[in-house]
Amino acid sequence: MIAKVKSMIVLSMVFLVHLSANSDMAIIDYNDGGDVQAVEIKDKRGGVCRVAMDVVPSVVQTNCIRLTNSKGIKILCTGKKQICKREDEVFDFIKNYRPTSKPTNVTHNNSLKLRQGMPYSQAREIILDAGWQGKNISPRDLTGGETTEIFFDNGWRELQDCAGTGMAYCRFEFRNIANQTLVVITIGECVKTSKVKCEKYLESWSLGRPLHSRGFYSN
Repeated sequence: MIAKVKSMIVLSMVFLVHLSANSDMAIIDYNDGGDVQAVEIKDKRGGVCRVAMDVVPSVVQTNCIRLTNSKGIKILCTGKKQICKREDEVFDFIKNYRPTSKPTNVTHNNSLKLRQGMPYSQAREIILDAGWQGKNISPRDLTGGETTEIFFDNGWRELQDCAGTGMAYCRFEFRNIANQTLVVITIGECVKTSKVKCEKYLESWSLGRPLHSRGFYSN
């Protein structure tokens, strides 16, 4: 009886470890039936790396640290090797992935009820209320200028980048439950209002490819 209980405990621990391992990975660009899928690996200290794999399976492109252990198994690690995944483990994660909801076409039916020229602070509330989540980036990826005010003072952590000249375009990204990326572009320089230190105004919005995973693909 004691041996049986110990066996059950061991099995439970293995199951929990398996769940924990999957929580370290997320699909960042899912093309149903496509040849290449991209996965993000994230460690507990916030380190992130990305890998694109094809159906062979083989690594198409990655910014992860690639190693081969003493048993000849190929692995992928985040910076400083905080967390590592076997390549076959990443491929199995991709193979078993199933979107949990049908895509919402935000570009044709404008289900979000956005309008060109509206304050971004207002558009942001609509987007978040609709279930989208901001795709936060690290402060070290900021390019300076208005990005600092937008990121820190406004708290808009979904900011991806801003143009330093011209029409002062800024790009924001959100992700939904189906791992689609909503790209929102604002126009114009910062305007201080009673609500935020740096208000921006909506120029366009569409489903698109994440800005910071473009290195995986050739245009």
